[in-house]
Amino acid sequence: EAERKRLEKDLANVEGQIARVTGLLHNENFISKAPEQVVQRERDKLKELHTRQGHVEKSLAQLTM
Repeated sequence: EAERKRLEKDLANVEGQIARVTGLLHNENFISKAPEQVVQRERDKLKELHTRQGHVEKSLAQLTM
């Protein structure tokens, strides 16, 4: 039970970060004004967050089996 709660909290945190980075990358002002390396860093971060989200969801699914 404690592990499930920890994973759910982690998943909510990751989803919040995904929403923030996605919003940033959809902001035309950010894209046009930020240096390319900063934009690319945010794109890379988004990929990592999606990967982490998948791992956490998989772990949660295994706990419910």
